[in-house]
Amino acid sequence: MKRVIAVGGQTVACRAETGLTVDGKPLKEPYLDRNTMAADPSVYPCLGSEFGPVAVPAGRLWVMGDNRTHSADSRAHCTSVPAEALKGVLCTGDPTTGTVPVSNVIGKARFIVWPPSRWGGVESVNPQQTR
Repeated sequence: MKRVIAVGGQTVACRAETGLTVDGKPLKEPYLDRNTMAADPSVYPCLGSEFGPVAVPAGRLWVMGDNRTHSADSRAHCTSVPAEALKGVLCTGDPTTGTVPVSNVIGKARFIVWPPSRWGGVESVNPQQTR
């Protein structure tokens, strides 16, 4: 399951001090597995390496998986990593390497079948809403 976190014109980043942010505002992500976060607090709140800031280009999306610790999402495709990577900060190079063209989106997920513990419908959640 990949969710759209940021769209063209927005800036996404994740830091240990602030967690995942879009345009400097923290996201609310009730769909993340709280057991995963509790089991390994060393990777929370980024659930992986810190990254960004990444300015998402127009016509492109930044996507992240629900299973963040094992997800080949936008973070996994950032190949233009500068010297900052030595400090554990990824995705500060060319943002198009980690973004998805809007034209590649073919539908909206309605049901989760794997893992069986998450079997069921998918709620439509906008993590950028403050309420």
